[in-house]
Formats: sequence, C-alpha cells, structure tokens
Amino acid sequence: MTAILVRFEWHGDCPGSGTGPPSYTVHSSPPNDQSVQQGGVDAQYQYLGDPHAVTFRAAWIHENHATGASQALGLADNSHNTLRSLNASLSYIYDHTWSFTAGRFSVGGTADAALYGTFTGSPNSAGRITEIAYLPFSYGGPSFWPWLNARIGVQYTFFNKFDGATTNFNGNGRNAHNNNTLFVYTWIAF
Repeated sequence: MTAILVRFEWHGDCPGSGTGPPSYTVHSSPPNDQSVQQGGVDAQYQYLGDPHAVTFRAAWIHENHATGASQALGLADNSHNTLRSLNASLSYIYDHTWSFTAGRFSVGGTADAALYGTFTGSPNSAGRITEIAYLPFSYGGPSFWPWLNARIGVQYTFFNKFDGATTNFNGNGRNAHNNNTLFVYTWIAF
C-alpha cells in the first residue's frame, strides 16, 4: 500500500487567534479489483482570550472503494462504492473552567446492503452532539498534587438518521433516536 500525506500549515498574526494545520491525506492500494482511495481535510480555528476561549473544528473525509472482488464473492452489491463523512463542532470555554460544545456529524455514501449489512442498504447516518464539562483544576491542582488536571463532563449524542432511515431502520421498528446516548465521564491527566 502506498500512502501520501500532505500537510499545509498557516498561523495568523492576530493576537489571541489562529488556525490549526489543515491536512489532505490520500491512501491507495495497488491497482486490482479491491482498493480504497481516501481524501480528507481537517481544520481548526481557535480564539484564546481571557476569560473566553472559542474553538471551531471541522473534518471531511471521502473514500472511493473498488469492491469488484467482494462483489464476485457476494460480499458487495456494487463494484464501486463511496463513503463520505463530515464532522464539525464549536466549543466555548469560560474562565478556563466551564466548557460547552455543540457539534454535528454526518456519514453518507453509496447504498450497498451486502457490504454494510443494513436493512436499508445505506450507510447514511447523521446527528448532533452536545457536551458540558467542568475543569476543576484549571488554576492548579490540590496542594498534594499541583500538576493534576481533570475534566468532568456529560455528553449527549442525538441521532436523527441511522443506517439510511429516521424510522424503522432495521426492519423491526427501531428508530434512529433509539440510538441516542448519554455519556458521563471523568478524565484525569497527570
């Protein structure tokens, strides 16, 4: 497999703001009936002020799958499939202590029931993510461990589409919103 990674980077001169390095990545296999080509771009913008900080992140990935060999074995309906994903989020942090994040995700592509194993044949899924977090030691940890860092948060993932449908995506009456998830976490770094 040959892999090429090209990374572009730009940093602005504006005080308190800048952009992260966007990237474009391509992976390809030797030419045959079973190969994958991928391309992607990701970017980040961050404003760091006091007491406000804002971060915007976005990532897009596109894949082309040549699945001729899988089709010959009955493992794919199509000889060529595509898959795309887009993720974006906006975070706001107040006083280095409270973090609020909202995001959107979506996956789409060619319908292929044999390849994806879904009732609808579609890989299409989309939803939103919201998160609130508390960072208790942003101004220093406890006296016995001053370099301690922690994050305590709650994240909710809301699906408005799953496997190509909003309702009855599996043929048994299960709806996209039945996959909604509440995630409570504690993250500790030292």
